[in-house]
Amino acid sequence: MRDRKILAGIAILLAAAAWFYVKPHYIDAKPAPTYTDEQLDNAPRPVLLLGERILNLPATREGRERYVKLELALEFNDPAHVLVGKTAEQMAAENEELRQELARYMPDILDTLHRVLGSPEYGGITAASAGPFKEQFLAEVNRIVEGRDATAVYLPTFITQ
Repeated sequence: MRDRKILAGIAILLAAAAWFYVKPHYIDAKPAPTYTDEQLDNAPRPVLLLGERILNLPATREGRERYVKLELALEFNDPAHVLVGKTAEQMAAENEELRQELARYMPDILDTLHRVLGSPEYGGITAASAGPFKEQFLAEVNRIVEGRDATAVYLPTFITQ
């Protein structure tokens, strides 16, 4: 008699445990969200700000030294679309997480920035003619960074002298 009560108690406990596991994971589970193409296109993407820099440009033919003051931002893709619908505060946290993740690549990224902008090819660069620089810099960053894909380069500040 006593063994039956113990077995019945164990069976009830197992049934309750199974119910509390199955109900939230399978019965009450929310379906995965479905996003439209427009939502995916307009979704925020993580951005790495490289900060403001003052760099030497190659000297002009007359021998005059030139400088550029720029602020550079790299936009990275979000292939899993986990950032769709995020608020500004959540995006700030994502951007900080990205900055920490890519901190080990920063010396190489900044060296690439100096090397590319210091090449004679970009001696007469202006904000209007920065397209080829952006393309080359983007290709170099994607070669350096592993596991992330940079999709765009932005120059919020670009002043040459």
